[in-house]
Amino acid sequence: MISGKIEGLKNDSIFVSYISTSSPGVETKDNFYLQTRKGKFSFDLPREAFSLIRITPVECVNSIADQPLFQPRNKQIEVLWTPGDQLVIKGELLSDQLIYRVENSPLNEEYRLHYRSMIDLMKTEEQLIQKIADAEKAGRTFGYRYDSLRYQLERVEPLFQEVKSIFISGYPDKHVSAWYLSSIS
Repeated sequence: MISGKIEGLKNDSIFVSYISTSSPGVETKDNFYLQTRKGKFSFDLPREAFSLIRITPVECVNSIADQPLFQPRNKQIEVLWTPGDQLVIKGELLSDQLIYRVENSPLNEEYRLHYRSMIDLMKTEEQLIQKIADAEKAGRTFGYRYDSLRYQLERVEPLFQEVKSIFISGYPDKHVSAWYLSSIS
């Protein structure tokens, strides 16, 4: 069971996506919308497998040509869930990020602290996505400025991978390192 509350929502809907790993190399991906009650939510996953869960306020989901459901990392909650976990999430949506904590889960506290250490990189990614989305809506998809934005965006993901690799090198005995090792392509 995952439950919690997000303060500061303008729209009472959240977008939940998850990736479940039931055995090595076997992944299930799914997503759904959930209506909150004044920011409060709760749900169970239909899977009995380790899962990465992302919770994003619907008002923060953006769209560009090759990413129709872009969820900015700086405005999403990302938690690791194991069957039987009772996660309680408390969050607050600010103008530039969603801050949160997960109660009763040392693994998620460790994960959250490292995940949030990448906030500046996440904000840069969101700004680039927003500029690209604005250009696409205005029909300005040709030319140096648009190509430059796309080029900059392509350079962001390798930076996230580099930060994860540095964490693994420095903390090989942490559970988060094991998760990162399984997710680095």
